[in-house]
Amino acid sequence: MNTKEALAEMLGEPLEELEKQEMSTLRFYPVGLTGSRYDFEAEHNVFPWLDERLSFDPRMDRVFNRYARRSKESLFTDMVDFARRVAGKRGDVGRCYTGECDNMLSHNLFFTTFERDCEEYVILQIERKSGRMSPAYVFTTGSDWSIYDFGTASIAAQDHGEPGQLLLEGGTVPIRTSRWQTHNGCSWAWEGDFGDPVNYNDFDAYTITKDEALRGDREHVFVDPNGVGYCPILGEPLNLWHM
Repeated sequence: MNTKEALAEMLGEPLEELEKQEMSTLRFYPVGLTGSRYDFEAEHNVFPWLDERLSFDPRMDRVFNRYARRSKESLFTDMVDFARRVAGKRGDVGRCYTGECDNMLSHNLFFTTFERDCEEYVILQIERKSGRMSPAYVFTTGSDWSIYDFGTASIAAQDHGEPGQLLLEGGTVPIRTSRWQTHNGCSWAWEGDFGDPVNYNDFDAYTITKDEALRGDREHVFVDPNGVGYCPILGEPLNLWHM
């Protein structure tokens, strides 16, 4: 079993369908009786998000499951007790349920983290859409991205320049990036428009509109009929980045 197969089994969904998912999605939609106002939804799909961060560890997984089968405690307790035993007295053990935190994931996670022999491990359960918790699997964290970054994201747009624009040294077109970042999935703070020294507003300060004439006017987020939002500064499509 590899990482993708383990995650698919935990989610209880076909792997071929899960592999079609984008990492992150940003959707603007009308609200209210008349649909004249708009809101937006930003979310990380948990399958690609976890696949980027974790690697299934069959050896440690077997050891943990042998321990859990012999235990008379709950699985939640077993996850922490096992981590403490393996990590030793000086090892750090973390425990988290994302349902009790500000997070941007499509599913809630329950996990325990610990270290052993300079390797970082995660014992993970996923809360399925049905509300049931998945079986627990053990992974290593071989990525620069932390499993604790479940509330982090950026709404961003890029401007790659116009045809005939003056090129940088090496023949590349200068890229401007507008970016608003969150660490709690709620408030989106201005992070900078590289190449433009102006300090712009946080994202919530902009008015969302369906009037295309206001696209890129530095006051409005234009939303097209497909629910795609456009940057109030650059006028380019907005995307959700997972960092």
